[in-house]
Amino acid sequence: MNRIASLVTPVVLSVATMLFAIPSVAQLRETSVGGQGALANDDAVPGLTIADVEAALAAIEADGAIPDAEKDQLRPKYEQAIEALRKADSFASQTSNYRDAFQTASATTAGLRQAIGKLPSAEDAAQVRAASDSEELQKDIESRRGVLDGLNAELLSTSNELTRERGRPAEISVRLPEAQRQLSDIDRQLASPEVAVAVDSLGRVAERTRLEAIRSSLLSELVMLNQEQASQGVREDLLLARQELQKRQVENDTAALNVLRGLLDRRLSSEARRFSQRAETAIRAVPETDEEAHALGAEVQALAVDFGDVVENLRKAPHTHERITDKRELLR
Repeated sequence: MNRIASLVTPVVLSVATMLFAIPSVAQLRETSVGGQGALANDDAVPGLTIADVEAALAAIEADGAIPDAEKDQLRPKYEQAIEALRKADSFASQTSNYRDAFQTASATTAGLRQAIGKLPSAEDAAQVRAASDSEELQKDIESRRGVLDGLNAELLSTSNELTRERGRPAEISVRLPEAQRQLSDIDRQLASPEVAVAVDSLGRVAERTRLEAIRSSLLSELVMLNQEQASQGVREDLLLARQELQKRQVENDTAALNVLRGLLDRRLSSEARRFSQRAETAIRAVPETDEEAHALGAEVQALAVDFGDVVENLRKAPHTHERITDKRELLR
């Protein structure tokens, strides 16, 4: 016994002492907050910290008096404890986000509704002023297409998030009793004499540390789930407002872009006809004996035909706009 006691480092001893001070599960049971279940200790679950457990593990690793075989048995328990405490911290962070959303979402939603009310109709958005130069118009279209692509991506993200949120109540209804059962099981294990805190047993300290860390994670998760439930309605309203705003923005930008595309198509079609007519006129003016000039004229005529084909295909494939510039440069 004295040999075992001598192996217990001061850091591990401090962890064991802390385990005595951690409140029981009964002290952290649910109370009613705003009609929703929540743990009385709010976000933070008192007890171990990651720094405490990391320090205890580092002390064990550095202690030459502890056999390597025993370290191999202790290490996984401390690593599991650290992972559980990381989850607890993550749950606490999510709880804070849900609480902030509960407090601010309604005002944000109202702001989005006001923004929706200020948007023009799609018909009004289509009354867009176009650049007089075809190249500038094409640049404007490309810029607007990039903005529209970004809006569509945001809309898709919002729609996916809304779908996920609508599925969460069913998931929470399953997870809550499951987490509570797991918490009760941990509570029973902690009450067992086999894991009672004993500073002369490295194994017991390690196992108790692991169980207390898991309990902290479960308690933190229960706080998070209850806060998520409490804020579900206002967060869904916010997502719906955001989705409606993004849909209207996409609708308006699409209407304006379609008008500009149609205008550019008409301009380019006119240019294509003009280029073709000029090529035909130039070929007729070339003497029959000038083979080189005829070959060049035929090439210009072919380019004019190709340009016309690209313009025609533009209606079917809007993303081929960049090919227009290349053809126009060759014809100049």
